[in-house]
Amino acid sequence: MKKTLITFAILLLGTASWAQTHSAEEKAIIKVLEKESEAAQKRDYDRWIACFAQSEDVAFGFTHLFPTYMVRSYDKLAELGIQVFQDNPVSSTESFEFTDFNIRVNGTSAFVTYLQTNTQQDGTKDRYHKAEYLEKIDGEWKMIGHFFAKEPQSATGAG
Repeated sequence: MKKTLITFAILLLGTASWAQTHSAEEKAIIKVLEKESEAAQKRDYDRWIACFAQSEDVAFGFTHLFPTYMVRSYDKLAELGIQVFQDNPVSSTESFEFTDFNIRVNGTSAFVTYLQTNTQQDGTKDRYHKAEYLEKIDGEWKMIGHFFAKEPQSATGAG
């Protein structure tokens, strides 16, 4: 029995370590996602828009109760970005953390789902459910589909 428990514990620890390990491609993808979030929070338009492919296929959807943004094409996303950054010029002071990654890479395309938790200076937390579609273009991962929604406060137990 003791030998079985030890074997089970070793397998469990090995599985936990494996689940947290990301391939080089996955790490490169996560870096793009972090860059996009950080640039948005710092209101760095040029760095933010550089995360997206210059393609008519770009799709962006964001719901944060109100307003809701939905655009299709790089040009429309660029226009929306300029408007949103001008309307909200002050950098965010909240920190963010990504968790619960599910990354599927197939050649030069990838689909990612994950959670982003933003923590304000007063400790208030907001969680966003995110889904991304990326393509590797000229050796760099670029975002094509970027969708996220704020989790209602009642879902986190905060409200």
